[in-house]
Amino acid sequence: MTFAPLPISDDDLHGFIDNELDDERREAVLAYLAAVPTDSARAENWRQQTILLRAAFSQVALEQVPASLIFSFTPRLITLPSFVPTGAAARDAYTRRMQRRNLAFTIAAFIAGVCITLAATVSLSRYGVHSELTAVAAQGPALAQLAASALQPVDEAIPVSPDSAPLAGAVEPALGILPSLKEEGLELIRGEIRGKPDDPASCLDFVDMAKAPVVLCITAAKVPGAADVQSLAIASSNSLYWREGASLYALAAPFKSAKLIALARRIHAALPEPPPE
Repeated sequence: MTFAPLPISDDDLHGFIDNELDDERREAVLAYLAAVPTDSARAENWRQQTILLRAAFSQVALEQVPASLIFSFTPRLITLPSFVPTGAAARDAYTRRMQRRNLAFTIAAFIAGVCITLAATVSLSRYGVHSELTAVAAQGPALAQLAASALQPVDEAIPVSPDSAPLAGAVEPALGILPSLKEEGLELIRGEIRGKPDDPASCLDFVDMAKAPVVLCITAAKVPGAADVQSLAIASSNSLYWREGASLYALAAPFKSAKLIALARRIHAALPEPPPE
C-alpha cells in the first residue's frame, strides 16, 4: 500500500534553504521547485536574505558579553544566633521555660485523649454499636443464607396444607398475606421450622407460575430496635433480608436482583403495621 507524498509547504521551502530536510524530502522539494518557477524565485529570494542576515550579524557572536549581563553568585555563610542563652542565670531560666512548655504539652495530650475516648464511648452508645448488635448484624445474613439453602426443585418439595404446617409465632404476621401472595402467582407448598435450636426460623416455601422456588423465612429479631437491620439489605445474588417490627424476614428466589427486591417490597407492603415499640 503506497501513500501520496505530502504537498510542499513554505515550511519545506524554509527547511530546504536552511538545509534541514532529509534526503527524500529534499528531492521532493527540488522536483517541486523545478516545476513551479514562482515558488523557485521566492525560495531564491529567501536564500539571498538569509545570506545577507548572516553576513550582517556574523560579528555579534564574537563580541564579549557585557559585564552588566553576567550573573555571578558567590555563596556566603550566615551565622545564626544560638537559641540557647549564655550565662548560668539565662540557662536556668531557659531550662525552666522548656520544662513548663513540655508539661503543658503533656497535659494537653492527656486531655485530648480523654475527650476522644469520651466521644467514642458516646457515639458507640448513641448508635447502638455494642456486643448485642454484633449478633444482630450476623442474624440477618444468616437468615438469608438459611432461606437460600432451602431453594430446591419443585418435584422435591412435599406439598403441605397451611393449616397443618408447623409454623412458629414469629410467622403469624405473614399468614395474613398468603391470599395476596397467591394473587401474585405464589403457591404455598411447605411450612416448617428450620435453623438452629437456639435460633429457629419459620420458613414458607412457595412456587411461582413458572414453578420457580421462592422461600420466605421469619424469625424474632434478637434486638428488635436494631437500626442496622431495619432497611432492605442484599445478602447474596438470590437472597435479601429486612426487619419489620420485632421480626426479621429473609426472602430467597432464583430471580434477578430487581425482581427479587420488587417481590420483597410487595411482601413488606402487604404485612400489617407492627405495633409501636
